[in-house]
Amino acid sequence: VQVLVPGSWFQSEDWKELVEGKDASTTLAAGSKDLYHVQISSLQPETKYSIRLVPPADAARKWSLHCECETLGRPQRSSPPRCLARWPEKLQIEWKVRTPTGAPILECQVQLYSQELFSLWQDVFALEDVAVADSKGSKATDHEETWSAVIPNLKVATSYHFRVKARNTVGWCTDFSDEEVCRTSEPPDPPSKLKILSRKPGKVEVEFEFTDADGCPVSHIEPEYCLKQPEGGIAGVIPGESADGIGYILDAATWWWQTPLNFQVSLQDAEASAPTRSKDVRRAMVTVGELKPEQTIWLRLWAVNKAGRSLQPSQPLACRPSDRPAKVDDLCCIVRGATWLEVQWRTRDPDGAPVLECSVEVSRENFLSTWIPLARSCLWLCGRSTWRARAIGLTTESDFRVRVRAKNEVGWSVAEPAQISCRTAERPHKPRQLQCVEAGRNHVRIEFKVPSNFGQEERVSKVRVEQAGVLVWNELPSQCLDFEPMETVESSAMEPTVEDVDLGPFWNAELTLRAFAVVVRSLEPNSHYTFRLDVANEVGWSRKSEPFACHTVCRPDTPQLREGQHQVPYELRICWDQRDPLGGAISESEAQICESSLFTLFSGWAAPKDFLLLRQPTLHDMVCEDEELAISTTWVASFGCLKPGVEYVMRIRTGNIAGWSEWSEPLKAFTARPPVISRCLLAQVPGNMPGSQPDWIVDILMDERGSRTFLCAVDFNCTLRDASFVDTTSCMKGSTVARHIINSSWRARFPGELLPAGNQKMVVTVSAASDAGWSPSIHKASENPDVQDSQGKAPSWDMPSAATSPSALPAITELGHSLKAFLATVEEKLRDGQKEIASLSSAASSTPSRWTDAQLQRLSGQADNLDRAREALGYLKAVDEKPERCESWLAACGDRVAYKQRVIEQERAAVNSHAVRQGALWEDLRQDGCETAGLLADFQLLLEGCIWLEHVRNKQLDPLWARLCHISGDGKGKPDTAATEPSVGQHPARVVRLWAEKREAWAARFDAQLVSVTKQAITSAGQLLATARSVPRLPDSTSLDGFLRSALVVRTEAAEVSHSALACFEPAFCAELREQTLQVMSALKNLRTSADSQFRKLNRALQLLAVASQGEASVSATDGGAHSFPEVSMTDKLSQTALGLILTMVMPVPGTVELGVVSIGALWLQGDSAGKHLVVEHSRTPDFDPLGRFQQQPRPSVRKLIASWTQDTAPDADVASNEATATPENSQPVAGTPGTSGTVLVHNAASRMITVPCAATKPQKRLKSVQLSTPAPPSHS
Repeated sequence: VQVLVPGSWFQSEDWKELVEGKDASTTLAAGSKDLYHVQISSLQPETKYSIRLVPPADAARKWSLHCECETLGRPQRSSPPRCLARWPEKLQIEWKVRTPTGAPILECQVQLYSQELFSLWQDVFALEDVAVADSKGSKATDHEETWSAVIPNLKVATSYHFRVKARNTVGWCTDFSDEEVCRTSEPPDPPSKLKILSRKPGKVEVEFEFTDADGCPVSHIEPEYCLKQPEGGIAGVIPGESADGIGYILDAATWWWQTPLNFQVSLQDAEASAPTRSKDVRRAMVTVGELKPEQTIWLRLWAVNKAGRSLQPSQPLACRPSDRPAKVDDLCCIVRGATWLEVQWRTRDPDGAPVLECSVEVSRENFLSTWIPLARSCLWLCGRSTWRARAIGLTTESDFRVRVRAKNEVGWSVAEPAQISCRTAERPHKPRQLQCVEAGRNHVRIEFKVPSNFGQEERVSKVRVEQAGVLVWNELPSQCLDFEPMETVESSAMEPTVEDVDLGPFWNAELTLRAFAVVVRSLEPNSHYTFRLDVANEVGWSRKSEPFACHTVCRPDTPQLREGQHQVPYELRICWDQRDPLGGAISESEAQICESSLFTLFSGWAAPKDFLLLRQPTLHDMVCEDEELAISTTWVASFGCLKPGVEYVMRIRTGNIAGWSEWSEPLKAFTARPPVISRCLLAQVPGNMPGSQPDWIVDILMDERGSRTFLCAVDFNCTLRDASFVDTTSCMKGSTVARHIINSSWRARFPGELLPAGNQKMVVTVSAASDAGWSPSIHKASENPDVQDSQGKAPSWDMPSAATSPSALPAITELGHSLKAFLATVEEKLRDGQKEIASLSSAASSTPSRWTDAQLQRLSGQADNLDRAREALGYLKAVDEKPERCESWLAACGDRVAYKQRVIEQERAAVNSHAVRQGALWEDLRQDGCETAGLLADFQLLLEGCIWLEHVRNKQLDPLWARLCHISGDGKGKPDTAATEPSVGQHPARVVRLWAEKREAWAARFDAQLVSVTKQAITSAGQLLATARSVPRLPDSTSLDGFLRSALVVRTEAAEVSHSALACFEPAFCAELREQTLQVMSALKNLRTSADSQFRKLNRALQLLAVASQGEASVSATDGGAHSFPEVSMTDKLSQTALGLILTMVMPVPGTVELGVVSIGALWLQGDSAGKHLVVEHSRTPDFDPLGRFQQQPRPSVRKLIASWTQDTAPDADVASNEATATPENSQPVAGTPGTSGTVLVHNAASRMITVPCAATKPQKRLKSVQLSTPAPPSHS
């Protein structure tokens, strides 16, 4: 082992070998064979050494091991000491020391010096509670310890500087730690937040807050008080002056602060077990006693602990013990008697000194009277602070003064006593607000109110009534009076009126009115009276009331009629406002009506056939004193079963138990009239598609005149101005319906692409329909000036521009939209009607006494009619979901038409034979004995027929025709195809083209008829529905006597009335409605029959083409197929004409020229009859049965011939079947040998000439042409 010795000035560094056993000791580590420990001694502390191990000098192998080591050193510099706890005379500090591992700390040195002048660092020898603890920050190379100690014998509230250093086994640390300042505990802060908790006579309790100084809690509180105003402090009281002005100039407390002689502090001792470091707020209370009454003092507090008293006192707090009571509040007289008064007041208890007693004194209302105190037994406490007193033995209707003061422990109240003026009970005030609430034939009931005397128990027990005579007032005997006090009491806080001047000193108090009633009997009926009243109590009679006029029951006033809003075209409504006379409500009424004419005044008035009286009061059971403000009732009367579009004159009168009123002034009103087209505008607007022809629009403005328009029909005629003659290319006519746009505006649009191209001239005819019928038609032509000026402009009324209007649709489609709109309008009307009936029924149930049995029966009938109509309308809205009804409608319509015709014939026969008819009137308009059901059944049949016609037209005929054209391979879209084909071809285009021409003609005719009939059907349906709603319900014969004079009964014979409710309508109206319904229903039936016939024809044509398709599938194109008969061309006609002329000239037989001319004319005039037929190839297969496809059975001979034909296997045989309009049962087979080559089997259905051309299938075979003919006209070839 060698150690490197550092060099010096005189010696270079060199390795020194250590002597084993003296300087170094080498040992083998325990449990190891080759690990050695070397311990080197005699080294210097805090020195770094370089050590190496080398083998002995004689070792064969040279090696060396090097390392550097350092001996242990002194402790590191300590951390600055910090203060852990403070006390008044000692401090606890803590510091941390770090020393090398293996050199533990042996001791520490603490020095301090104070901040006093000339203070020096001093060693602290008397350390207490020294503690050492290991720190968590120790490492493997060094060790950290935490030291703490208590330094005693210090001065209070003094700051000290501390520093420390440590010593270990090596020695003392070279430097002290940094300085740290610590301070011993200080005096506390002054108390704060002083507030008065309570005041009592001669003492106050004050609460305050304080905080303990760190390490030294507050031990006690020292209070001080002063009467002198503190400097810059509280103002308001002169120093030494009490609240009542008494001065205390000689009191020492007036000039400086004094300690109270009697005080008590409730202070909780702080825990002394550990020093307090947190400044927690503590609360305490100080009670200062033996204070002078009502004297204000200023109180301040000092906080004291072991360190001394706080440097500053607290802020002064003005304190005052309890005061004497203040002036009493709310002194009032609550009850007044004839000889006594009861007063009430409230006291306010001073803080800490409640009121103990009160004093009440009474005096007359004059200056010479003396105050008389009340005995203590007349006073009592009735609440927490409410007192009452009663003064007895007073004079009646006299004024008195009452004053009150209060007393507590401090003394009597010093302020001026509260005082009021009172008056003993007095006689009642005069009655006011008189009103007659009930009037009878011989009595009236008068209610009035009497103001209650303020604070007086009102006991009104008598009443007197005086009637105004000619010169004097006459008192009515008490036997005619029934006096009744009422429980109604009203309070009024309004401004006083002139009538309140008699309320005395209490006129501005809350006015209380008590209600009374008196019934005056033994009066004359329908008479006016003037009364005045006075009442009495225990004191005496009141003054007379103001004169009051009333009357017994009077007759109703004359009604003032005005026209109301009617719902159906056969109804008129009138309204009037009429109040019920008091005591005599209107119980009956009578109405009369007649048609307006120049001789109305001289014509006879008649009772209405259908009259319903409705009463709708605006106020319920309210009457008032003024008759002008009496209850007003709005009355509504309905006149039904009238003629549409007729002006009527109506009048009415009402009655009660006193009699009838005068007849009202006659009121003229029109029933609903057909609409009038007030404005019509024809304009040409750009088309919807770019580059298309302009469209024409027609804007119509309606004047509906009492009935809503539901259909507007427009007929148009468009021609070209420059056309030389009129044909289908230069003229077009049609019909459509306008569409409802807004309010009363309608618009129709005609597409330009369907009109003739060129300079067009348009003429339109417009008409509208409502429940009342069709309007007059108006014509509008494009040459009119307003049309030229309106090009491209919007109409002047509220109408959207043409650009926003919907595109033009076919007339059938537009009619479908109109039908749906009509159903929606009908539904809206029925819904409004049901709401009205429901409101009337609710009014009838709430006031059943106001409604007669006839009115209730009429309401029930209207409700039933509306329910039936809604049911029929619901059926029509859901009819599309029942396709099976489409087939049964025709039978139902036919039965209904036959029934109507039969009833009409019976009625005509009865009229012609002058026999008395025993059945019901208008039986054809009834169903199951009900007129409403019959009318609604017709309404349903008409609209259902329109719906099904549109369905058949759009859903059956059009798809079937499209399918037929698709199967045939041609249609109306390819009319020129057949012209390019040979006369005998394989394609039936010529037949289909002829079919298309017929179908177009039929469709145009059918559409025009459908549009016309549908318009009439909708109009008739509207009139039927309106009539069904207006049909009255006739009463039973047993209840006819109970009707009013304005009841619903028609003024006819009882037998006739029992027949039918339709007898209430005019016979001409019913006859017209019957005829129109029958006519429209028959037209719908015929149209449906025509549509079904066309449907069957299209089906037969479709079946024929299907047979042709089946035949074509079994034969080749070269052998034959479906053929059209050859058309006679122009060349054939010219050649035959030339041949006929030649024969005519060369044959000198008489009559030849005439016969030739007729033949040539017939040739040129003959139509293309052969184009109607189609030749279909007959297949050899057994399952090919063309006759069976048409549900026809051939004769046995024909069946045998066909069987032998189909069994023949001849390869060259052909069969053709000629199908026409005749039946195959009448066909005769052509004689021939079946199965032979060149033989043709023909099913001939008409007398036609049939030409069978034959073509050679092989060049070397020679065939013969055979022509078989049946009887035919000579012109046929």
